[in-house]
Amino acid sequence: MLFIFMGESCTGKSTIATKVSELKNIKVYTGNEFLKLSKNQDDAWKIFSDKMNRASAQDSLSESIIYVITERDMLSKLQKFECKKIKFEADLDIIKSRFTERMNNRLPKPIEAMLKRKHKEWLDVSGDLTINTTKDGNINENIDKIIALFS
Repeated sequence: MLFIFMGESCTGKSTIATKVSELKNIKVYTGNEFLKLSKNQDDAWKIFSDKMNRASAQDSLSESIIYVITERDMLSKLQKFECKKIKFEADLDIIKSRFTERMNNRLPKPIEAMLKRKHKEWLDVSGDLTINTTKDGNINENIDKIIALFS
């Protein structure tokens, strides 16, 4: 199975992907990490696409993949794959707070503007499951919701 964890930065995608990976022994790829598969970018994407195709054809977890993305434009590259899309979202103030923690408690104005822009980009995107980590903050319950998609 192929799972796309998508949404803005600081919405909990990677945290939950790591936990689900540990529980179900699923390989996690994030962003451009697939570039490690080959020195040539096109070759790396082809290798990764083949892996995603195999994962999407599986009903078992043996070759499953979780692909974590924060860039909305990646969605167009993923349209051809049979997958479960899980959208992660949070209130903008929470995202800014979480990002501020990552940046040693200082959020520069250009970064704040980028976060606002990214927040707007993701508003009209939907998934097979949406997890709002502001409202649904219990990580174990969110993991259970995702694992329920396996069956």
